[in-house]
Formats: sequence, C-alpha cells, structure tokens
Amino acid sequence: MFKKGLLIEKIYFPTKSSQIPNRPVVTLVILPPEQGDPDEAKLSQFVESMTRQCGSSDRTFKTWGCREFVVKDCDGRLLAFGANLA
Repeated sequence: MFKKGLLIEKIYFPTKSSQIPNRPVVTLVILPPEQGDPDEAKLSQFVESMTRQCGSSDRTFKTWGCREFVVKDCDGRLLAFGANLA
C-alpha cells in the first residue's frame, strides 16, 4: 500500500485549501512570503482552515501524518506551524 522510505510531499504557495491534496502523507506546505503576516493569530487561523478543509469539504486525512507550514516573516526569519489536528 505504501512505498518504502519516507515520502514527503511539498506544496508551494497554496492560496486555497483545495491545492493541498487530501491524502495520508506527510506534507510540507511552503506559504508565500507575503503570507508572513505580523498578525500571528490571522496566520494561525489560515493554517488551521487549510488543515481542516479541502475545498468546500472537510478533510478526510486531518490527523494521518502531519502538515508542516513554513512561512518567512517580515524580519526574514522562517516560521513553522505544525498542523496535526486531533
């Protein structure tokens, strides 16, 4: 069923939750630099919605594997948000 070895899917600059596949794989989601909003609550809400939804439907695979979201903040630092929901 699964290939041997660690499989990490990379998604670059998604703007909609449907751009992140609803599959049971570890996914690294790289957000566009302009998404590095100084308002961390707004960014956290965006990451949560991308994790819970896939287009207009709820995700089937919310907790299998993990989605890590990475974004560059206004100071040029990389911020990482884990999104392994229960």
